[in-house]
Amino acid sequence: MKQILNIWMQPIYSRINLHSSRFLIGLLIGIPILSQLVLFALSIFGKKPIEAMIYLLVLGGSIAFLLAILLYAWFILLVMNMGLQYSPANAKLVPNLKSKMQLALGLPMFTIALLATVLFSVINKQVDGLPFFTVIVFMTFFVLTAKNPWAIVPFVLSFQLPLLLKNSGVMNPLYFVEASIGLSVTAQYFIFGLIILFGLLAWFFSMNTEAHFKMYQRCKNLQAGAQIYNPKENQFTLGLGVIYFRLMQWQLSKFMQKREERDGHDLSIYVFGPKTHWSTMLLQTVAMVVSAAFFLVVMDIVAAKKSDFWQGFGLGFGGVFGGIFLIAMPLIYLVQIFYAMHKTSKEQGLLCLAPSVGSRAIVDATLMSYILRQFLIMYGIAALTFSALIFAIGSLEIKGVAMILFLAFLQPCALALAAQHSHLRAANDSSLAKWCAIAAGGFILCFASFLFVSFQIVFVYFAVVSFATIVEYRRRLNKLKAVNIFPVGAAL
Repeated sequence: MKQILNIWMQPIYSRINLHSSRFLIGLLIGIPILSQLVLFALSIFGKKPIEAMIYLLVLGGSIAFLLAILLYAWFILLVMNMGLQYSPANAKLVPNLKSKMQLALGLPMFTIALLATVLFSVINKQVDGLPFFTVIVFMTFFVLTAKNPWAIVPFVLSFQLPLLLKNSGVMNPLYFVEASIGLSVTAQYFIFGLIILFGLLAWFFSMNTEAHFKMYQRCKNLQAGAQIYNPKENQFTLGLGVIYFRLMQWQLSKFMQKREERDGHDLSIYVFGPKTHWSTMLLQTVAMVVSAAFFLVVMDIVAAKKSDFWQGFGLGFGGVFGGIFLIAMPLIYLVQIFYAMHKTSKEQGLLCLAPSVGSRAIVDATLMSYILRQFLIMYGIAALTFSALIFAIGSLEIKGVAMILFLAFLQPCALALAAQHSHLRAANDSSLAKWCAIAAGGFILCFASFLFVSFQIVFVYFAVVSFATIVEYRRRLNKLKAVNIFPVGAAL
């Protein structure tokens, strides 16, 4: 049992070693407090006092939601780690490794499904096997991703089987079995859930040499991508950077045509890679929206019956999801750029030694201009998206006010970019968390002020925050002229 516990604890140890426990502690404290603040604001807006029991229920719900998110992340990392540990070499050399891995993966799935069944049975005051079956199927979905992504297609299409049976007039097989042999539907859900679980454990740890090696490689790539530090690129992800690579090719051709004097400082901006370029993130958003729309179209075709719900949900989901992601692009960029800078620190060091890119001051100015320019472009895309949404709504409501405040207080978060990155020891050492906390505090205070002032004041808030941020940017950039900004980690 000790070995099983060690397998379960490995995802926790790996995250703590990489990212420390500060983020986890902030998450554990921040979400429950935020839930209470939101409930308090709703009570003030509603002008009706909320009972203390409601506060306790919301607090308990927020904690339960937080634990569910942490459990979900732990399970995903557990599957990745198992795929790595159950490598072709270890599977043949370590005795009883397969049975231990199967037990370590099967026990959490069975326990979580059983707890969900108990919870729903207590709420409904009757035993129900559907939660057990649903949780097993839900967790199986993520295991399939690590083993073979193509296995997800028939898995997802099977969800349309009950609707197909209903539309064709065929009797539900569960009710047919119940009428034939007397086995209740609840018991069938438990049996089918156990069959899926045992079948998954046997298939995931199968010893086919080629499939086994591919699973190991896929888990290695997934774990690297989850850790952000060293994400593995494939043909699809590199394809999203087509605009980035075209620009780089054009700049390189322009540089090679210079015969007398070759000034290559314009090429230094490509040291961070395609993922931090605005075009790559924009194409990524479009790809996700198109994929979601294609999935809903397939569901509508398989159902063999036109559904206004699916069509309306698809349009609404695609529009809202795409709009939210476009508005959040600057914030996502701020998170990714520090990992990109930390990952490419060696490349930056080599770049500073190249004679054709100019002095260290020129490299610093070029790279700093590039990362700030990318943020401004993405910020402009977010602002245009928000303007389109406001124009479609036709009025300034509470949602629009919240979005304007979000865009306003997103500007101070970018102050983390104007820093001496040569002092960074790790990506998490940046001041992004500090500026995000300051921005979140300002957002809450300004949003709470609308209890007493008109919504139109939000434009004054936006102007004040923008002016203060620009002044602080100029001060910081002038201060950085006297120091070396890049490469990352050079001042340690």
